[in-house]
Amino acid sequence: MEKRDNRKKRESKKAWVRPTVKPAILVLLAAMLLCAVLAGLLWRKRHGTDEGVAIRPEREHPAGLVQTYCQKDERWAEDKLGKSVYRMGGSGCLTSCIASALSTQAAVGNRGKATSNKSQDMADRDKALVEQGEIMTDISGAVDISKAVTDTGQTTSGMNKLMTAGELNRIFSECQVYNEQGDIVWGRIEEIMPEVGVLVAASVDGKQIEALLDEGMYPIVKVKVGGYGAAHWVLIVGSDGEEYLCMDPLKEDGALVPLSRHGGVVYRMRCVYWVD
Repeated sequence: MEKRDNRKKRESKKAWVRPTVKPAILVLLAAMLLCAVLAGLLWRKRHGTDEGVAIRPEREHPAGLVQTYCQKDERWAEDKLGKSVYRMGGSGCLTSCIASALSTQAAVGNRGKATSNKSQDMADRDKALVEQGEIMTDISGAVDISKAVTDTGQTTSGMNKLMTAGELNRIFSECQVYNEQGDIVWGRIEEIMPEVGVLVAASVDGKQIEALLDEGMYPIVKVKVGGYGAAHWVLIVGSDGEEYLCMDPLKEDGALVPLSRHGGVVYRMRCVYWVD
């Protein structure tokens, strides 16, 4: 009789515990699942999950002279991207690419549409300027622009549009071009810089990249470091007919690198340029 009473007590205790403990466990599991989903969404927003597109040039696009910027340059490496916790040294590749694109385009007077022959003419002219000592460069194609002259020898109107990566970052930070996560709000660029055009491509299109280079503009493309690492942005500045050549903000010596250095696969494409 006593054993039967004890068994009833245990069963009664289980019946009382189950309804309270089980829902608590379910709530905990649901909370953990929700956190995992939110973390995944935040990661996707930050890094993207786009399908990459392998691209190769259809023909040669002489790179000419390129103003290169390294995001880890000690002059601005510790500068924050707006009010975010991110700094130029670790996350300033995109800003560095934009500064390089605008400075290069302004310095060589390469605004507006240009044919492939025009691009070759510009490359020949730049080579002549180097030989005359007007612009200093090295065999890598990197350039430290001290003068930029037109065919008539006059200073180009684009000289006041030269800016370093650090200077552009300060402009972007002061004018709230970055959001709280340090990402660029593309529409803000044209608002604060009316002379600048911005292209945010919906998808990666090799023909569009070719067309931009033909027009004297430089595509900014998202890649993965080494082809499989973290997300990174580089600036396509030309091609040798076999590979696209890029200004890579991670290169401290400013040497141009082939796109194949990062796998030759592009995940997103942008372009920022001076308009006529």
